[in-house]
This record gives sequence, structure tokens and C-alpha cells, in this order.
Amino acid sequence: MFEGLQERLIRVLRWSEKYTKTDMVYLAHGTFWLSGSSIITGAVSFALALAFANLLTKDAYGTYKYVLTLFGILCVACLRGMDTAVTQGAARGNDGTVISGLRSKRNWSLLGSLGALAVAAYYFYGGNNIVAIAMIFAAFFIPFMEPYGIFNAVLVGKRDFKLSSLLGIAGQIAAGIPLVITLFFTNNPIIIFIVYAASWTLSRYISLQVTLKKYPPNEKQEPHALSYALHSSAINASNILISSLDAILVYHYLGAAELALYAFAMAPVQHARTILNTPAILATPKFAAQDTATLKHMLYKRSLILFGLGIALTLGYCVLAYPFYMIFFPQYIEVVPLSMLFSVTIALMVGNTLIGSVIDSRATLIPRRLLYLWNIPSIIMAVGAFLLIQSFGLWGAIVSQVLSYASACAIAWVMWYAIRNKDHAPT
Repeated sequence: MFEGLQERLIRVLRWSEKYTKTDMVYLAHGTFWLSGSSIITGAVSFALALAFANLLTKDAYGTYKYVLTLFGILCVACLRGMDTAVTQGAARGNDGTVISGLRSKRNWSLLGSLGALAVAAYYFYGGNNIVAIAMIFAAFFIPFMEPYGIFNAVLVGKRDFKLSSLLGIAGQIAAGIPLVITLFFTNNPIIIFIVYAASWTLSRYISLQVTLKKYPPNEKQEPHALSYALHSSAINASNILISSLDAILVYHYLGAAELALYAFAMAPVQHARTILNTPAILATPKFAAQDTATLKHMLYKRSLILFGLGIALTLGYCVLAYPFYMIFFPQYIEVVPLSMLFSVTIALMVGNTLIGSVIDSRATLIPRRLLYLWNIPSIIMAVGAFLLIQSFGLWGAIVSQVLSYASACAIAWVMWYAIRNKDHAPT
């Protein structure tokens, strides 16, 4: 009975392809797993948010978020750009890229560890022992937690969205449960950070072993992978450093409690964007195997339709935001107007879903000098943060976020016009 229903559903999806001009079976299969994963991980994140809101003071939560911000900045030394190269390599059968990529990420991550020790010394000197001690532990976890996450780049490239989703769900649960348990016993940001980093490191290590067992690496390497990773990671490093200035400035100028408010203003929108980003994840390996002429034919019309959909979703969020916060996060009800403004990024993200996937699928074709255009959104964020936060508080920080995101969307189209006439036929 189930097989018959499945066959009928496939026939309906195939019939719809003459109108959508899209591989609907692939989209439905991938969407099922990735959306299911996003929903479950979103539920775990929501449960964590409830725990943080009810079990942790705003000052303690703000300090914890600040430690995570510094940790994220230091992790840029881990060659994050290598993940895109590994995805492209896995999609094209160059499976040896994952081993060389993992080795490179580990080696470069040691710079992050040295940076963490330097930051610890700075905060010890300044008298902030909580942040300083947390940075010492960060120095230990940086060479492991971030590099092990390369497993998902392989699975996305192989279009194994089922395993990617299952491992993602398992990782979220494995990291979430210890955090919630910890919150019942302590408000200490240092202990909470150690539990967070340790649980994620272990879950990612196990996920990497499972992935390598299913997809054993071969001897083939993606051309220019390291070159692209170095350029991309250099840009990513400056981007993350500059774009993290908003959280740093909020913490230093407004205090830990205000940083907690800032985080809760953005959290629902960020989780919604994660779920809505599923089509982009699905599209990247599909586009990597198509020639550029095919992509040019469909890109503009579909992007316009998606932008209209994004506007509708943003309006829907604005209608639901106040009752959502009133029911679940009454402690943070004051951030609703800020969250509504930040929801503009939903429309921008949905509208740029396809162009972002096309750019990722052609990452190694982008002229190296143009990669540095990705610094512009971070610069806008930095300038906005310096000029607006001291005068307008959290409103200035949110406006800087929106302007930065809008500029990133515009740059994606600049990248497309630079590479649209370059062929990238499947190999």
C-alpha cells in the first residue's frame, strides 16, 4: 500500500515538473529530510532558548553569548572556506579533498588557539576573569570542534541529505541535553561554555567517522581547493571579525544584559532563516553538476518569485511576533519591535536563495580579486555599529545588521555577472 502511494506521489511530482521546470522528486526528497532536520533542531534550539530565558539571568546569558562570539571569531582560523571546496569536490567525485581539507583545517586552527590564549591574557589583565578562563578552554577546543564539522560538507556534496539530517539531529540533541542539565545546576558561564564545546566536539567527531565509513576518500583532489580555501577563509576571517563588532560593542558599551536582549531579538528570525534555507542547501550540489547556460535560463524569473514569497513571510512574522514572545519569552517582550525590523532579512534571504546556491556551486570560478567584495557587508556592519550603537543602542545594532545583509545580497549578483559566461560543465 505504501509503495503504491509512493509511486503515485512520484508520478504527480514528475507531472508538475513541466510547470516548475525543477526536479521535483529530488526537491521533495531532500526537502523532507532537511526540513525535518531543521524543524527538529529548531525545536531543540527552542527548548534551549526557553531554558536559557528561565534558568539564566540576563547578565549571565549575555556573558555566555559574548564568550561564544569570541569563540566564533577565533574559529575563523580553521579555514572555513575549505568546506565549500569539499562540497564541490564531493559532488564531482573528488573525494580525497576531505582528508587534505581536514588536515589543513586542523593545522591552521592552531593559530586560533594561540589567539585565544592572547585574548585570555588581555582579559586577565583587565580583571574579567570569567571571559579569560573561558578563553583558555576555548584554546583547547578550537583545533577539534570546528574542523570535525567538515563531515557535513561531504554529505551535502553527495546529496545524502538523509544522513546529513540524521547526524544533524543527533548532534543537536547530544549537545542540547547536557546544556539543559547544566543550566539546572549552575549559572556559571564558564561551565556552560565547557559543556557546549565538549558536547559539540564529541558529536562532530562521531559524525565524521560515520561519514568517512560510508564515503571512503579516494585519491582525487578538487583543483585549486586549497587556494580557494585560503582566499575565502581570509575574507571570511575579516568578515566575521568585523561583523562580530556589533556584539562586542553592545557588550562593552551597553552591558551583558543588553547583549542578552540583542540575542533574543534576533534568535527567532535566525532560526526561521535556517529552516527556509533548505532549498539553497539542496540546490548547490545540483547546480554544481549543471552547465552555466542552463542556470542563466531560469535564474532571474525564479528569484523574483522567491523575493515576493520572502516579503509575504516577513509580514507573517511581524503579525505573529508579539503573541509569540508574550507566550514563550515574556522576560524579553521588549525586543519585539527590534525583532520585527530584523525580520526584513527573511525577505532578502528567500529572494537570494537561488543566486546564493549558484555562487556556491561555482565558487572556484570567481576571480580571486572579486572575493574580497565580501568584505563590504562587514565594513557596513562595522561602520554602522560604531556610528549607531552608542547613539541609538540596540536599534542601531539591528539597523546595521539589515544594511549589511542587504549589501551581501547585492554582492551575490555582482559575483554572478562576473562568472555567468564561464562554463562549469559536469566532470
